[in-house]
Amino acid sequence: MDGSSFWPNDARLVLTLSLMFEAGAEVRPDSIYLGPLGPIEDGYRDIPGETYFEYGWTEAIPRLLDTFDKYDMKVTVFPVAKAAQRQPDLIKDMVARGHEIAAHGVTWVPQYKMGYDEEREFVFESARIIKELTGKQPLGWNCWGLRGTPDTLDLLQEAGFKYHIDEVSRDEPFVRVLKSGEPFAVVPYTLHNNDLLCFEALGYSTQAWLEQLKDEFDYLYAEGATRRRMMPLPCHDRTLGRPGRMKVFEEFLDYALGHEGVVFMKREDIADVVLGEYPDVITAS
Repeated sequence: MDGSSFWPNDARLVLTLSLMFEAGAEVRPDSIYLGPLGPIEDGYRDIPGETYFEYGWTEAIPRLLDTFDKYDMKVTVFPVAKAAQRQPDLIKDMVARGHEIAAHGVTWVPQYKMGYDEEREFVFESARIIKELTGKQPLGWNCWGLRGTPDTLDLLQEAGFKYHIDEVSRDEPFVRVLKSGEPFAVVPYTLHNNDLLCFEALGYSTQAWLEQLKDEFDYLYAEGATRRRMMPLPCHDRTLGRPGRMKVFEEFLDYALGHEGVVFMKREDIADVVLGEYPDVITAS
């Protein structure tokens, strides 16, 4: 059996890039995961921390969008709604370029702490704001830190979403059957290749990250001959879009696209593949 059995158009391996648009929605840049300077004492404004986030919309996102065009990549953007509201022209530009706009909450806060009514309002308000900005119901969801509640998926389905990315259990998309009895797609994320964790938390060099991506690609590409495989590429506005990091990111894209049968897909399109195959697809409850 060859890869044509697993993806549309005879693709062997799917690359899917998620752009996390968070800059401008941060509550406080107070850890290495949020900003490179570490915490500041309570009661003080972290001005350089704010500028670290500001880089996301002034430099990084425009640079990333041009690279996506260069490689004819259509990606999925996960904007925090408040960040999107601060930069509506950027959102409109993303839509005009053919990218998917999903959802990443109203504000950039932990969702797992929310009670049912608070979380329901949070999910529905996120969808409302993104639809207001783009004219389209968002279909995909990403929680802060991937952590939702036991009610999250049911609330997402009720609000019109059809997939989420907050799982790291497989290297391919699959379906969960929810309380409604209806399927909901899972288009998995990755932590070990995550640009924010690798660069800001773990201190990777650009070359170390590039070699890790190539190694991941090589293994998945080989497996793609006999089973459905996808490779997520997590991207954060203020993190990947730095000049040196963009250089090695483009080197990786050149490397990957030098292989036959490698394609980019938006996450909504990946979700459509497995939802269209349900129930004859990997299913969990």
